[in-house]
Amino acid sequence: MKRLILLVLAVLLCSSATVFAVPYQGYLFDYWSETVPAPEAYVPAKILSGTDLGVGSFNNPQDLFIDNDYIYVLDSGNNRIVVFDHDWNFVREIKEFVNSNGDMDGFNNPRGIFVTDSGNLYVADQNNRRVVELGPDGSWIRYVGEPTTDIEGVIPEGFRYRPRKIAVDIAERMYVISDGTFDGILEFDPAGNFRGFIGAPRIKPNLIDYFWSRVATKEQRRRRVLFLPTEYSNMYIDESGFIFSTVSGLSTDETDAIRRLNPSGKDVLRRQGFEPPIGDVQYPYAGLGATIEGRSVFIDVVSRDNGIYSALDIRRSRVFTYDSNGSLLYVFGGV
Repeated sequence: MKRLILLVLAVLLCSSATVFAVPYQGYLFDYWSETVPAPEAYVPAKILSGTDLGVGSFNNPQDLFIDNDYIYVLDSGNNRIVVFDHDWNFVREIKEFVNSNGDMDGFNNPRGIFVTDSGNLYVADQNNRRVVELGPDGSWIRYVGEPTTDIEGVIPEGFRYRPRKIAVDIAERMYVISDGTFDGILEFDPAGNFRGFIGAPRIKPNLIDYFWSRVATKEQRRRRVLFLPTEYSNMYIDESGFIFSTVSGLSTDETDAIRRLNPSGKDVLRRQGFEPPIGDVQYPYAGLGATIEGRSVFIDVVSRDNGIYSALDIRRSRVFTYDSNGSLLYVFGGV
């Protein structure tokens, strides 16, 4: 089991321990895309802070991983990993390690963490522009540095490697999401060699953009923002080895907010519900004066048994859960 994206991210960012009533109403969408009330699938039980847990204040925690034994909190602002058991008892802190040269080293704004079945930790160490592999006890194993290739054009000109999320499959292939990268997810073989990009998100200009491209002058077209494939925000490898992923940004096709990539990088996610799995289907557009405007923006995803998966919407702090066909099962959370 990977990360508890459903509740614990909100738990970690809050400041005190408490128990409270349900602060939101569950809902679904009917055939006509209208909102209808529904029971709350999950309700908040407790809020925990680093101080409550006896490890000092968390500072901008960016990732979380749960396996059969431990909970790993990536406390990015403090450049550390804090490990707890499943009862939230402190186990250890990983902040420094000794590399092969015998030098003491550490993280610099780590953004993503993955733990294998054998207990090895992979950390996307963003500002050091590398992935760090550690043993179960936090001892250093290796660095996986920036991608390199002899094939011209594979790595775009001006590319800057800023690893944000990391996942590892059963064959020990590494998949990395790098900030500001529009070419897809980076794939590395078990030895750490760069193999290429997979699953570049497609773009979908609307009719207004198409019309403008036909009537605008050359100078007007030059000044317009380019349509770039937008970047992935997170990923999760399911039990079949496929990569569930979330796509951020507004220049992508809205139905691509969640993708499921097969080994060749093709999106095979089923979208057979009343609405595609895009989060809220009714929302205030920008400029209407609403407190929160715009469509859902997914920043994390996790799959479970029978093809069920959940995605976290950062815009309205909601979790949307879908079945294997893309039908909405429930929604909980909110601001």
